[in-house]
Amino acid sequence: MTGEGRYRNLDYNGAVPQRVDEQFEGRLAIGSQVNKVAGWLGLTPSSKLNNFSLETGLNYTNRTSNIPTFEYENLDAEARLIARF
Repeated sequence: MTGEGRYRNLDYNGAVPQRVDEQFEGRLAIGSQVNKVAGWLGLTPSSKLNNFSLETGLNYTNRTSNIPTFEYENLDAEARLIARF
């Protein structure tokens, strides 16, 4: 399981009108080797899959701005197949 977060205060100097944004981004993910997932599903693990992992994650972004047009909020999910070589 992994997680990360990031906060940014963005000040756009010289922009007319003056624009100031605050942005928060967060991500939580959990993953496992493909062979372990296969075992949980009652399938026979294969040595050919030792270098592969599956990961699922959630990403969240929230940006506030003094200019309402630039405000943004998003929640998305992702699935990854990761190969180690």
